[in-house]
Amino acid sequence: CASNAAQGDKPFLGVHGVKAEMDKYIDELNSSLVGFFLDDASHSGNLTDAILIVTRYANNRTLETVHNPGVITKDLELFEAANVTVMSEFTQPRDPSPYQSGLSPEKSAMLVNGVVDGSWRGYLEDARMKGYKFFYATENFTSCPPFLADLLQAIRETEPPPPTPQPCKGSSYYCPRLCMGSGGRRG
Repeated sequence: CASNAAQGDKPFLGVHGVKAEMDKYIDELNSSLVGFFLDDASHSGNLTDAILIVTRYANNRTLETVHNPGVITKDLELFEAANVTVMSEFTQPRDPSPYQSGLSPEKSAMLVNGVVDGSWRGYLEDARMKGYKFFYATENFTSCPPFLADLLQAIRETEPPPPTPQPCKGSSYYCPRLCMGSGGRRG
């Protein structure tokens, strides 16, 4: 979209629709294409249907989808439909975390831009402590950062820590992930 005001205005079907554009990438990139990144994918509830159509189309083609609302999602249907959701995008890590919001950290990502020098190391640690499984830092979004090799190596060497166990409501169980129902565990 050219602007936020035009988000969701492009038809899915038609010669110049979203589906036609997706099919073009699928045809041209073949097996090199792993999925689609839906930037500025609003998770506020106002574009659920449009984003869900695109997501389902990609997923039905066995392609992954990453939604980027840039903030903690308010649309659980879209969060569940996407493979990954960017829930923090800014020039430094922000609160809240997926844990605090009751969302699966397994599908949560943090993007940090405007990063210089080695400050990405502290941001990676912060992302891990907040429960984000996926993390990326860059100086800008037009080129690869000069620290990319070090960043990727550090990501490979770390795993997000397990959350601090919390008692499930109405139960004596301690849940390592999100509680589901009365006394059930997820994770």
